Amino acid sequence: FCKNSHNKKDFKKPLRMGDFKGHVLPGSLLILFGLWWSVKYSLKHISRTPKKNSHVQRNFKHVEIIEGAVKVVLGLALMDFYFHFGFCNISEILWVITEDQKPCVFEQLLHFIGFLFQYHVSQRPMLDQHIHAMLLMAIYAGVATCVIQVFVHDNMILDLFSACLALLQGTWFWQIGFVLYPPWGGPEWDLNDHSNIMFITMCFCWHFALAILLMASNYTLVYCSYVSRIQKRVGGLLRKMEGAGELGPVPLLCWGSAILCAHRE
Repeated sequence: FCKNSHNKKDFKKPLRMGDFKGHVLPGSLLILFGLWWSVKYSLKHISRTPKKNSHVQRNFKHVEIIEGAVKVVLGLALMDFYFHFGFCNISEILWVITEDQKPCVFEQLLHFIGFLFQYHVSQRPMLDQHIHAMLLMAIYAGVATCVIQVFVHDNMILDLFSACLALLQGTWFWQIGFVLYPPWGGPEWDLNDHSNIMFITMCFCWHFALAILLMASNYTLVYCSYVSRIQKRVGGLLRKMEGAGELGPVPLLCWGSAILCAHRE
């Protein structure tokens, strides 16, 4: 009798979709991929050379295949909500293997399938709906970026902006988890307080600024690292030319040719 009464009491408790871990896990993955994409795209565009079969581009091809395989596995692990990542990145692996330099339209359209599953906040409190609406803003921006990338290929701004949006979505998933499901039993937010809605809107701006700052920092670090690497190669080439007596009366021309050789390698 006591057991049945306890179950009846629990049954009357309001049901809430999701939990803290359910928001932190996808948020962490999005942050991880956002940081990785910020480094990858920065290096890809900084080290771009007119030589199509350079070792840099060959390495990027291998990296794309490995990255696609990792995302397929993660998509299978989160198939209940993010199964579209698996199909999307299977197509990514295919167009990388086939050496198709243009993004597959089918790959871009598959992103839309995942975005449709974000609509699960109907008949929720105001703050709950508002905080998810902020997430949808970042998602719609990602959709627009994917559509543009179908027609505009290998654009540095679009690539870095997509990585920035991934970072924004990841950190905002964490924010949703802390607001709706406090992990350490802290005081819960008033989901119907208008001041909380205004504060969350300001927090979203902070998250966006943080994502942009991380993007700029990663790009700067990659650029400085790449330039330092090129300078070391140039210095080595010039020392070899001096030792071989090839450094003639036009050092600037030799310096420029050494830079080009180091960059193409």
